[in-house]
Amino acid sequence: MMWQIYAAALRSLKREEAIENVEWIALAAIILVMLVVVGSMLKVGGQPIGQMIVVQILSWIGLWSPS
Repeated sequence: MMWQIYAAALRSLKREEAIENVEWIALAAIILVMLVVVGSMLKVGGQPIGQMIVVQILSWIGLWSPS
């Protein structure tokens, strides 16, 4: 009888861990979406931050690609 209660408690704990992983993934996704939205709205020197990041990445790609 006691081992059944113990086994049930362990099963519920494992289910909680799986649900907690999903919650962490969802939280990370929400934070990334918020960063993208805020980054697209903020302006530095008259240009959106997102545009500055894309320009910088394209310049790095230009350095690596053969011309």
